[in-house]
Amino acid sequence: MAKNDNGNAFDRFTKPEKKIQDPEIQELFEYEKLHMSLIKNHKGDIEFINSLMKKNREEMHAVGEKLSEINSKLKEEAVDDDVRKKWLDYLTENLNRSFDLSNKLIESFMVSKREELELEIKKIIEKRGS
Repeated sequence: MAKNDNGNAFDRFTKPEKKIQDPEIQELFEYEKLHMSLIKNHKGDIEFINSLMKKNREEMHAVGEKLSEINSKLKEEAVDDDVRKKWLDYLTENLNRSFDLSNKLIESFMVSKREELELEIKKIIEKRGS
């Protein structure tokens, strides 16, 4: 979305040049304006969730590289292949379980924030309707 001369992308939604004549289009415009306002107000939460997801992906990648190093080191140390494979499988399974749990916690937080946003929207719409 292109910015206006003032550098505020939200002005497109908050400062129409003239009142829209079609009531349905005006209602859609108001609804979009409300959403943009809420997104702007919850920017911190959105950035926090994004950083959690990014960090989790980075950690998963780093662990994948570490597992490869561990496997090589165990081979160098002449650890029995069956023991090495079982131990790496066990470690991988537990790490995957940990990352799955982290993803579920992030997802739960996201759902909670989405529900908060929906409740906020509902309250504003009900307030405007009364």
